[in-house]
Amino acid sequence: MRAHPHYNPFNVREPAEYPDWTKVFARPEQPLDLEIGFSTGRWLIQYAKNFPERNIAGLEIRAKFIEYARRRIAAENLANAYVLQANAATALRRLFAPRSLSRVIVMFPDPWYKPRHLKRRVVNPQFLTELAECLRGGAELHIATDQQNLAAAMLADLTAAPEYQNKHAPYAPENFAGLTTDIELYNTRRGREIYRLVFVRR
Repeated sequence: MRAHPHYNPFNVREPAEYPDWTKVFARPEQPLDLEIGFSTGRWLIQYAKNFPERNIAGLEIRAKFIEYARRRIAAENLANAYVLQANAATALRRLFAPRSLSRVIVMFPDPWYKPRHLKRRVVNPQFLTELAECLRGGAELHIATDQQNLAAAMLADLTAAPEYQNKHAPYAPENFAGLTTDIELYNTRRGREIYRLVFVRR
């Protein structure tokens, strides 16, 4: 169900230009949320439609999904959604000012099982430290996965990070936005468990 899994994030070049978020959105004063790894953009677009009082940015490493999502955003005339190609592991602090993000969502990240590929996991101690600089106090980090081992690894990393506090220890009981990705729908129809993490920036 994952579209082109195991795409090496280190093959992604830095964006040619970094957006000015005060000019990207029609209402820049609204809270700024971020989805990392939005794939086809279906979840992000529905989120933008359901939460017009919030702005949502999306980062994705696969160029084909950037163009697809941009066409969808334009077709829906969504003034509170914007996507670009970037590797969150390397571009996050250049893209977002300190304490500028109100909510961050990571839905079903690639688990990267092989030991030599673990450094490619998007949620890791270094990423969490850099992300913490971009989060407002009280901002929420929402993560979902269908992989128990990955969930346990991310839970351990977040628990060890002093900048974050677990809101629903150990896992959150439900989907916070009431929206499902294709992967989540596929798994829930088969009775498979979804592991949800919700941590708050201290």
